[in-house]
Amino acid sequence: MGKYQGRFSNLHPSFKILLSFAILIMSFSLVGFIGGVISLIFSDVESLVNMTDENIPMLKAIQTLYSIGLFIIPSFASAYLIEETGIASLNLKKNITSKNIILSISLILVALPIATVSGIWNAQMNFPEFMNGIENWMRAKEDLAADMTQKFLAMDNIGSFLVNIFMIAIIPALGEELLFRGLLQNNIQKWTKNAHWAIFISAFTFSAVHMQFFGFIPRLMLGIFFGYLFWYTKNLWYPIIAHFVNNGLAVVVAFISPESEINKDPSEMELSTGLIIVAFISAALVVILLRKIKNSNSISQADI
Repeated sequence: MGKYQGRFSNLHPSFKILLSFAILIMSFSLVGFIGGVISLIFSDVESLVNMTDENIPMLKAIQTLYSIGLFIIPSFASAYLIEETGIASLNLKKNITSKNIILSISLILVALPIATVSGIWNAQMNFPEFMNGIENWMRAKEDLAADMTQKFLAMDNIGSFLVNIFMIAIIPALGEELLFRGLLQNNIQKWTKNAHWAIFISAFTFSAVHMQFFGFIPRLMLGIFFGYLFWYTKNLWYPIIAHFVNNGLAVVVAFISPESEINKDPSEMELSTGLIIVAFISAALVVILLRKIKNSNSISQADI
């Protein structure tokens, strides 16, 4: 055990969450400062803000750096300091099975239709007239994020594809699951003594942090699915794998078929009856798979 491992392990879970948040702010501020210095050295602010094509590689590097500073570093540092078992508390266990990998991938694949339908509905929400100012601000933020995503997903060679897999699939899958499931969900469950509340609150926070208001609901749903996957398997690698597949599919489709329907703006898509029926089937399959994962892992853990 290291000198500082578990230094704050006696704190109440609520204070552990607050301490983790403080560590996150410090880490992100430091990495943000480093990223800002690098961007000023190699580029100019105006071209970065306008996201000119020649600065996309720089923006990708900064985005990756920010993700590491916001998710990965704080997660490992917090777990090391606030838990007696240190990083082991994140449940990155070695005993992964091919059966659970297949179930995790299957879960995210069958969840795609319900995520798509909820995304279309969310994107086409209209606020009351007195909230027009707030809605316009949200739409502007959403358009900016969509524009950046579109520029990031423009790939013309295998090199840019591999960079996007690393930046969009690997880093977020690892970092976000470490923070929201491995760290936050664990401590909320210890605090509330209720796994369902822990899953929902961590999923809500997961979605809110992305600051994409018209994509909030599908991201919330995915966060809930990841949360139950983590709770049932007690192994963080499975939600990491599911998260990677979800993000990686978007990169693969954008690379192979840039004009594919899957890359269309949800606000411009039609919510047809057929699609709604498929979404209900998708929801039923998600429930079935989660029950299968729960029962399978309850048996295997009992055997151990």
